[in-house]
Amino acid sequence: MIGTCSGRGDDGYLARFKEDNILKMNEYEYWNGRSKQWIKGNENEATPIIPAPVGEASLIYHEKYNKWILTHNYDYACDPNNPQRKHAIVYRDADNITEWSKPKILVSDNEYPGLYCAFIHPLKIHEDKLYFLMSLWEPYNVFLMSVDIASNN
Repeated sequence: MIGTCSGRGDDGYLARFKEDNILKMNEYEYWNGRSKQWIKGNENEATPIIPAPVGEASLIYHEKYNKWILTHNYDYACDPNNPQRKHAIVYRDADNITEWSKPKILVSDNEYPGLYCAFIHPLKIHEDKLYFLMSLWEPYNVFLMSVDIASNN
């Protein structure tokens, strides 16, 4: 699981747990990049694996490419180092879940003003396309989007 503190402007942190323990947070293990180990039951020991801003993250293992894929909202208002003032939905991949690529823009607010979210379609992980749901403020609706990821792998 990739998590953030409340909002869209924090770093991304990594946790893992057995499916049966999803409601037992004392069983969660958090990745600590300084010690390069999983720390059980102490979320304060988690270190960022993805720099801010990370919002509305969606994580999946892509079976065709044997890679982890993460999509998330990039909100410029939460990044003081971004003079472009652009919102985007970004894509990252990883062979090892603790080491992520730089972000690649899937869609930006130049194309779709008012965009947010990028929740990966979980049944489409055997193809060269990544399918995801994107929301827009106007018209207030959800759209099924796709992008060719074959050239990124």
